[in-house]
Amino acid sequence: MSEDLQTLLMAQSDIHGRMTRSVSNLKKLGAASITLHAVETRIVLLDRLWAKFEAQHELIRAQEAFDKSEYSSTGFTDSAEMTYVEQ
Repeated sequence: MSEDLQTLLMAQSDIHGRMTRSVSNLKKLGAASITLHAVETRIVLLDRLWAKFEAQHELIRAQEAFDKSEYSSTGFTDSAEMTYVEQ
C-alpha cells in the first residue's frame, strides 16, 4: 500500500472519529452553554467534515490498491455515513 493511500486512510479514520464524538463534545459544554449558536456551529463543522470525508473517499477510490484495502472490504464508508446521519 502506498504511503499516500495510507495517509488518506488514516485521515478518514480521524474524520470518522471526530464525527462520532461531535454530540458528546457538545454535551460536554453543559446545558447552560448549549445554545442555538453552539448547535448550529457544530452542524456546520459536521457538514464540513463530511464534505472532506467524501472528497478524500474519491481520492482513495482512484488508488490502484483500493479494491484490496480493508477500507473497501469492511464498509468503512457506510459506517461513516451512518455516523454523519445520526449526529
